[in-house]
Amino acid sequence: MNTQMYPFLRIAIVLVAGIMTGDVLYGHVSVRLVLWILVALVCATVVVYKKADGKKLTTLLLMLDVFVLGIWNVGRVEQRLDVPINRGAEMYDAVVAERPVVGQRTIRCVLAVAEGRLAGQRIIAFFQKDSAIGDVQRLAVGDGVRVVSRLKPITNSRRLQNGHFDYVRYQHIHGVVARTYINKDSWKRSRVSMRRLGVMQRVLIGMRSARDRLLSHNEKHNMSESAYAVVAAMTMGDRSGLTRELRQSYAASGASHVLALSGLHLGVIYGLLSLIFVHRRMRVLGQVLAMVAIWAYAALVGMPPSVLRSATISPFLHSLF
Repeated sequence: MNTQMYPFLRIAIVLVAGIMTGDVLYGHVSVRLVLWILVALVCATVVVYKKADGKKLTTLLLMLDVFVLGIWNVGRVEQRLDVPINRGAEMYDAVVAERPVVGQRTIRCVLAVAEGRLAGQRIIAFFQKDSAIGDVQRLAVGDGVRVVSRLKPITNSRRLQNGHFDYVRYQHIHGVVARTYINKDSWKRSRVSMRRLGVMQRVLIGMRSARDRLLSHNEKHNMSESAYAVVAAMTMGDRSGLTRELRQSYAASGASHVLALSGLHLGVIYGLLSLIFVHRRMRVLGQVLAMVAIWAYAALVGMPPSVLRSATISPFLHSLF
């Protein structure tokens, strides 16, 4: 394949190589040093670009810029997630960032810390169950809590290590830096400001909260449990209600793929908007609205990898038609 016909492909390959190299070098090379190297390379690229006979050297320097940018970006993210964990208990305000998962003795929540030493970071919290209808049972995405607990670092269990799965790295990729156990008397509901959270975090929390409200609204309709589980999986990507028997029946019929969100859902959104704005004068407006709708839907369903991939490449595919 001639990569000269696809310049962005070359850039993507070099960037991925830089990211992989940065993952290996983190902890051995200073992030600040990498940043200074990147600045020097960018300056050299600008100087060489002004020369009429420096096209090949400029291309080489641009590739080096992208490569070092990948190394620096990985180091920057890893440095942000590499936070010290205190041994004692500390107080912080947080927001429920993902739907709580009810266990036998605890309720697992992912919290986005809004105020405190780890403001802007995410932690995994295990709330102690106080009763069958306790306040912790009613926690939902977007709820604010004030907590006093002792944070612990994320660690790999022996079972996961034997299976060659790096649980610490997995959680770091998802922005989780610590875990904690919260007694029933160590927390309370609170009005929490999300100003110190990132824009994307705030958008995702808001969209996940809207998704849960939509699912709760659908649950109130006169639908059987199996019908509601299928509708929730097909429209909102919520597969928590699918029973083992229901999954097996769809797999046996060869239709299990309809229970997973994919580019098909985004194609339906694009097709409907294209039909509405079929007139040539409205075509540009239709394309813009389609892109907005596609990314809004991707955020609404929680940005799963399959939908994220489809949303990313959709502008390039739609430009062909």
